[in-house]
Amino acid sequence: MFAKIEKALVDRGQVGAVVKVQKVARVFETPANKKAQRKWIEDAMGCELKTHLLLQSEHGDFAARNRLEQYQRDGVVMAKEQQEAMDILQDSLSMYNKWWFQTRNYHEHLFNKPKGSYIRYHELSLGVSAAAASSLQQNTTSSSASVTPLRGSQRKMVHSKVVIIGSGPAAHTAAIYLSRAELKPVMYEGMLAGGTAAGGQLTTTTDIENFPGFPNGIGGSELMDNMRKQSERFGTEIITETITRVDLSKRPFRLWKEWSDGPDEEPAHTADAVIIATGANARRLDLPGEEQYWQNGISACAVCDGAVPIFRNKPLFVIGGGDSAAEEAMFLTKYGSHVTVLVRKDKLRASKAMANRLLANPKVTVRFNSVATQVVGEEGPRGLMTHIKVKNVITGEEETLDANGLFYAVGHDPATALVKGQIELDSEGYVVTQPGTSYTSVPGVFAAGDVQDKRYRQAITSAGSGCIAALEAEKFLAEEEAGEGEEPAVKTEVGHSRIEPAVAEQNAESAAQKKDNTPATAEYKQNPLL
Repeated sequence: MFAKIEKALVDRGQVGAVVKVQKVARVFETPANKKAQRKWIEDAMGCELKTHLLLQSEHGDFAARNRLEQYQRDGVVMAKEQQEAMDILQDSLSMYNKWWFQTRNYHEHLFNKPKGSYIRYHELSLGVSAAAASSLQQNTTSSSASVTPLRGSQRKMVHSKVVIIGSGPAAHTAAIYLSRAELKPVMYEGMLAGGTAAGGQLTTTTDIENFPGFPNGIGGSELMDNMRKQSERFGTEIITETITRVDLSKRPFRLWKEWSDGPDEEPAHTADAVIIATGANARRLDLPGEEQYWQNGISACAVCDGAVPIFRNKPLFVIGGGDSAAEEAMFLTKYGSHVTVLVRKDKLRASKAMANRLLANPKVTVRFNSVATQVVGEEGPRGLMTHIKVKNVITGEEETLDANGLFYAVGHDPATALVKGQIELDSEGYVVTQPGTSYTSVPGVFAAGDVQDKRYRQAITSAGSGCIAALEAEKFLAEEEAGEGEEPAVKTEVGHSRIEPAVAEQNAESAAQKKDNTPATAEYKQNPLL
């Protein structure tokens, strides 16, 4: 289970990290060894706790204090409910995800701490040894001993003008604009929120060739790292924690982080405006071989990855029967030698016009009543997909076909569980926004990126919607500060307000009439930096 990441680390020469991975594997692949597990976890807890005490005492860092509380809370939970905690930590998939996040893209990621206090993620991992913990203890300043973590009602609530939930192109673009407007935004980028690392879906993409400004292309993780640096450059506070609960029923909006003590606990953060940019995740099929060849032949975005050299003049496959599958298949004909579409049923779900275009394309073959059963390819961490096994659901016949690329077009799941029942969502779970805007059904709550876009789902369109959300949030806050905010009159099925175009037009006319009889007031505070 740890073989793939171990090989990648060996290839990068990260011997220390490999040793830790091996230790993780040894402990968690012997579930009967409870004593070793307990000692190992206690060492890790102690090391991380001392590290955060050090960071807190040296720099008074708020994010470090939050993490300190989190790890101390973990320790309390383990003391009271040892077996339950052990069962959770024993989940091998969870451990794999932690290591994948900490060494994602096979290079080390750093905590955003003041210069001179950078701590590598893999040095804070659950694989840290007791010796490392002892070393950290020796370096802990005397002032750290007097630190008393804040718990429950003692925790200080933080208020911001605007909070961004998310960490993709939409979130960072919004952060850049809001920071330049001197609104001091706070971004919660999440800690493996929804199983995705901070940075969103682009962190799983190898090369991006259609984002302007990079004539030679750029790696997905590199692009997101650059966006993060740019957000921080202008003053965005980025917190690597996950928001798991919100209350959008009234302003200021209230937000709770992961590891909160319970429903009666005060929120960790309040905000006058919130931008939801939590994104969406492409659905996967969990085929045998999928994990090994993901981004090494398998993708969920033909427009993003179709032009990558490994797909050029090669046989490609698309799974799906709707409009998206048809569009992706026809797009891929520009690059692949031939495209085969696998459709589980005996007909396409795509619109008649789209289906006719697909079936008429000489470079496309549609195989009905067919499903993929396995992906096969080269061995090794950089091995590429070479074949696909396809089964006819009617006859049961299975065959192995040449395939250098497989593209999923089976839909996306928007990350909207956080706001379900509080703002209007469509039948597929996407946030409903007024056309051409980021306005949701709740005044002061804005949505940007894939969480509200089920059509384009591109990095550049997400970034554009993040810009729109930032400008509209700035406008909203300026109007609220000037006392010009008006409550809309239309109610939705979830009990919140939505500004319909007709109502918005009436409000505009009413405001114009008022303006004739009252002293002129600026509708929008222009940002001199833009």
